[in-house]
Amino acid sequence: VLALKNSQGRTFVHKHLSQDSQLLTAGSSVKDFRLELLKERLGQPRLLALILPNAENLPEATRRALALATLRLASYLGDQEELWVTNLREEVRLYAKDPELRRHLAPIFQKKSGETPLESGEELNAVDSLFKTVSNHSGIKQIFWISPWENLPPLEKTNAWQEEAKAKKLYFSFLALGEANSKNKSLAKIAYHVEDSTQLAYQLLSAAALSLGDYRLIFEASPAKVEISLDGFNESGQSFSGESLNFRIAGLTAREIDWVELKESGQRLKKWSQASEVLEVDLSSLAWKDGLKNLKLEIHGLNGERFEKSFSFFYIAKQALKFIKPLDQDSLKNQVQVTLSPGRRPGLGTQWIELYLNGESVGQATTVPFVIPLKVKGLSPGTYQLQAVQNYSDGSTEAQSIEVHVNDKAPEVKILRPSQGEFLDNLAEIEASVKAELFEPIKRVEFFVNGRLLGESEQAPYRFLWSNENFPVGTYYIQTRAFLNDERSSTDAVQVQLGQAQISVQADQKSQGKLFPDSVEVLVDASASMRESFGKALKIDLVDSALLQIRSELPESVRWIVRSYGESSSSFQQQCDDSSLLKQNDLARGFFPQGTSNLAYALRQVPQDLNKSSGSKVALLFTDGWDACGEDPLKAIQAWARQSDKLRLYVLYLGDAQNTYASLLSRLAEFTG
Repeated sequence: VLALKNSQGRTFVHKHLSQDSQLLTAGSSVKDFRLELLKERLGQPRLLALILPNAENLPEATRRALALATLRLASYLGDQEELWVTNLREEVRLYAKDPELRRHLAPIFQKKSGETPLESGEELNAVDSLFKTVSNHSGIKQIFWISPWENLPPLEKTNAWQEEAKAKKLYFSFLALGEANSKNKSLAKIAYHVEDSTQLAYQLLSAAALSLGDYRLIFEASPAKVEISLDGFNESGQSFSGESLNFRIAGLTAREIDWVELKESGQRLKKWSQASEVLEVDLSSLAWKDGLKNLKLEIHGLNGERFEKSFSFFYIAKQALKFIKPLDQDSLKNQVQVTLSPGRRPGLGTQWIELYLNGESVGQATTVPFVIPLKVKGLSPGTYQLQAVQNYSDGSTEAQSIEVHVNDKAPEVKILRPSQGEFLDNLAEIEASVKAELFEPIKRVEFFVNGRLLGESEQAPYRFLWSNENFPVGTYYIQTRAFLNDERSSTDAVQVQLGQAQISVQADQKSQGKLFPDSVEVLVDASASMRESFGKALKIDLVDSALLQIRSELPESVRWIVRSYGESSSSFQQQCDDSSLLKQNDLARGFFPQGTSNLAYALRQVPQDLNKSSGSKVALLFTDGWDACGEDPLKAIQAWARQSDKLRLYVLYLGDAQNTYASLLSRLAEFTG
């Protein structure tokens, strides 16, 4: 991904470097290239025309993304450069810096009832007319057609337009929304593919690089590259699936390699003195915990050359499906809530878990927690087989079975403390009550966490003091199992959280049992760097999309405010008190980054913003960097500790995980717990 900026401060992002989609990837070893200034472009005015056929009939989210992408494109044009936009019913022709630009564009994207979409022939005729008008203008000209795949013009017509555009010295680009089908895949070579609405501005600016760019990159022929790959690694999604690390080396033979080293966050994991085409590392030998992994494979050649490649992905350890309640050989006499801990496989999700009793389905669960009620009443005394079958997102399954006994004289055990969903301190007391039939003495009560035996108690009150300071933050199942003298047993379980959060449960239909804080403040970095790309979208568009989704998920009872910083002023002004709370109407218009990151100043405002809020408070920071005003955000965070109510910070960082910013921002979050 390239980002170039000219002397006037115009920036563009472009993915494609040539017609056959050759890419310059991050960390490329290509060195032999030069920049050529296109002198004939200097001083030439630009005219960009956007064709959005039937835009008013697109889904609301797509119309909003189109409007934002159009405004972002306009921000890259000069004062006297023109922007034309049409949905083929209505058309606006404006200077890009028109202060009323947003208002003038609104009719193009407003849904209108009672209007039928234009016929294909009408669309093509309207475009032919616009084509002639644009081509008569002087300067640099570009036309964009933006529509769903199924509404792209026929291939013959697109080829004809592009040939005519070449002859008349203008550019004609196509952006296709959504998924391609077999009928229009032939257009894939000429269209920019917009998989979802967050990518619209990025792809539009990529296409506009043809007219916005003032330099041409020229690459010289380069020698054959050494390629290093990792099986099961998805670079765009930063994910990995597999039970072993299998690195493949292409472009070098084993005889040309002296030795190979694998590092994790700078520390050596493994060294090979004799290399082969595939280098394997068994994951079970690494004892990895869940989390972000930063790996680098270094190849040292016999002639002193060194080749390397980095891989960053979020690792989830494989885990087996298991019964939490009841346990194997337990006795049952009343209805039991069968509780299951789902298995985990890297890169896969759970579709559902089905429960079988002696081979017959008795229910299923589709969401966490996986709890399925089992009616015991009416079953004859005896031994039964319970089987749970987990169905993964790739169609594979995993099964686990236990034996249980239906018996009227089974003990009844119930966990009194802690309660379901409770956040525990480092030292937590577990207490259970046990009932049994007359003359049926209780032999012992065992205490477990996620199936791991902690200890036992042989007399009432049945209590155990659990020191969990060495357990990582997360969700755990506490289980208590009561035994009679004849070893008949029954189990109860509750799910708890370890950590320092102070989060309340909101009684709201939208919450579906999830945990939410009482107040949420979102901090949005709207400094100039947030206009840059991250993957196939602009950073700020990813934030905008995330905010809409988060707001739709939060219950009505949660207080929600948004503060942006670095948006109101230019980065050349370096205004370090540029931060403001946004109204609902401001959120609807989107963000337009342009200023300086004054993170410390914005953090200092948060306690004041939430001062009148009671209960638990959470701040959510979206950013791609550190403070650029010379202040220390860590000092701003330290002031939070003086607040009477607990205020926690979560950081969503859009940037290189190995960058210094990542570790600094991590410290910010860790300071608040």
